[in-house]
Amino acid sequence: MTTGKPNRLAEKLNADLEAIRKEHADLMASQLQSFRSDIQDSVRLARDTIETDTSTFLDWSGRAWQDHINTIRRLMRLSPWMVSLACLLIVVATLALTFLWSWQLSEMTSRTQLETLGLQTVQHEGATYLILPPETASIRSCTMTGQTVSCIKVEAN
Repeated sequence: MTTGKPNRLAEKLNADLEAIRKEHADLMASQLQSFRSDIQDSVRLARDTIETDTSTFLDWSGRAWQDHINTIRRLMRLSPWMVSLACLLIVVATLALTFLWSWQLSEMTSRTQLETLGLQTVQHEGATYLILPPETASIRSCTMTGQTVSCIKVEAN
């Protein structure tokens, strides 16, 4: 508010205030410009980092997929032979185990049948001997298909 003629002190204060406002506006503009340039630098560095990381990841991923594809191709070349070999080994192992099992089973069965009759078998020097109990078994001559052969007669207890 003015109350008459302007005095020099008010003009001086207004001029100082205007200078302070101008200085403040210049300082704010400078800080804003500095902030803008800092933000732009940060954004540029972030963008460059993202581009580099993405490119590196894509290169690595592409090499990894190519390695997987090459491994699958190698396996596809070897796979039919490996499957055939595995099937052959399974068949041979099954036949061998079946033979061993049936041989062992026949040994056990014949031994069990002989033991129920009271007879014993002894393995000695590559030969099998049959031991007869004298009270229930006797050696006789039998006729089979027109021929006379030695046979063992085992009587019940």
